[in-house]
Amino acid sequence: MTIREYARSAGHEVVGKLTRYPEFEQSHGDDNKDRRYRFYADEGGNEYWVDTKKHGVSITTTDGGVI
Repeated sequence: MTIREYARSAGHEVVGKLTRYPEFEQSHGDDNKDRRYRFYADEGGNEYWVDTKKHGVSITTTDGGVI
């Protein structure tokens, strides 16, 4: 399921384009490639954390809500 599909199923719409910001992600390996969470933000300022191991998405909205 994509971020957009997950957001829609949770009653949230992604605003505009999604951009990944790897500088906000924590690395767990020496090669900086073993990242469990990927961080994206949309043009409206909403944040999306993707758990690559469990394939879940957490959404933090611009007003501070968490989905």
